[in-house]
Amino acid sequence: MTERSTKTFIGAFVLGAIALLVVFILLLGSGTLGGKNPTFELYFNTSLKGLIQGSPVYFKGIRIGKVNSIQIRPQLHSARFQTPVVIEIERNTATILLEGGKEGEFFENTDALNKLIFNGLRAKLGITSILTGQLCVELDIMKNAAPVDLAQLQPYKGSPEIPTQLSSLDEALN
Repeated sequence: MTERSTKTFIGAFVLGAIALLVVFILLLGSGTLGGKNPTFELYFNTSLKGLIQGSPVYFKGIRIGKVNSIQIRPQLHSARFQTPVVIEIERNTATILLEGGKEGEFFENTDALNKLIFNGLRAKLGITSILTGQLCVELDIMKNAAPVDLAQLQPYKGSPEIPTQLSSLDEALN
């Protein structure tokens, strides 16, 4: 090989390595590399103004995820609209101790999730910023939560439903 062709070969190799590094960083940052985070569906019976894609999701004040999407689904037979809000829970933010001393993803364990819903797990809208009016989703165990028939909860595109409750502000306005 001539000196010129060697330099060209080394330059192409370095450019290829840089391109692979950039692709790896982009995949790592997008969250598509590795396991997919579990998603859940929520239906709120109030205005969603101020809730946007990417809004935080909190459980007992700890940020555990984000709003993935907000959609509109008309029900033609009743002239009503459903607005499914799909939230994504980040892996390793909530784990449970399983039999045999192993840890498992809490929100991926159907039995644990159903037990929590039975005991009052509800989602409600919270205020992230009073100045901007941005909302967040708050998950918590509500002591006075209305009972929910677990058989009535319908998965949406494979995402289990978590029941919702009106926020304190919405309750005061109603």
